Amino acid sequence: MKKILFIICSGLLAFSGFAQQAGLGIVVGIPRNEFRLATEAEGYGLNLTVMFPAGSEVINFGGNINYMIYGLNAQNKDLFVGINGLPSFNIPLRVINTNSIFGMHAIMRITAPTENVRPYFEGLFGFRYISTTTRIEDRQDFWGDEEDVVLVRRTNLDDFVLSFGGGGGLQFNIGDDSYLDFRAYYLLGSKAKFYDGSDTKHWEIDFSGDPSTFDINNPNADEFSFGATPRKSTTDMLMVQIGATFKF
Repeated sequence: MKKILFIICSGLLAFSGFAQQAGLGIVVGIPRNEFRLATEAEGYGLNLTVMFPAGSEVINFGGNINYMIYGLNAQNKDLFVGINGLPSFNIPLRVINTNSIFGMHAIMRITAPTENVRPYFEGLFGFRYISTTTRIEDRQDFWGDEEDVVLVRRTNLDDFVLSFGGGGGLQFNIGDDSYLDFRAYYLLGSKAKFYDGSDTKHWEIDFSGDPSTFDINNPNADEFSFGATPRKSTTDMLMVQIGATFKF
């Protein structure tokens, strides 16, 4: 799944060389409706938008990609493993859980042909990828190479949702075809299964493998189990963004 997302992002970035406008902004995602009842965690991240001319300065087509984290927590765990009735030994671990949303949308935008202040309206259609990943690190080797520190990296739950909506914004000319960009848009999203940040904060991690074959230097993700029940709801969100847009 990560390879597919990487290919999509690489293709969009390569295609952006033909863009008329490119913008980068800080985005906040606020859950709404049923999604708000399921989680109160806002998402924070970055948004990249590229726009292409459609025969006039008023109508443009393009797309955006964004990545937000709506829950990040870390905790220290001491895992005790016993082997064939012998005294158990302690494995000091650090567990990092990340709840994230990756979004990608096609955009049709109508922009007022003004100079200093450019209001615009837009419609969006695409998808969002919601996931919860867990990293289990060796606390004793915190300053080592990442390959040595990270024992297990696993996606515990992920889901794709259809996403569409509309909104608009204001661009303020700050010189040399550069604009300060304020933007807000509302996205309707289909149902998804996901974990909330409060779910992952107190996860109990158990060792479910064979103690006699456990290798601290080469653990298997399937040897660890996580106790949590995912939530399910529609995924409507209000997206608010501030950033900069550059016209080529």
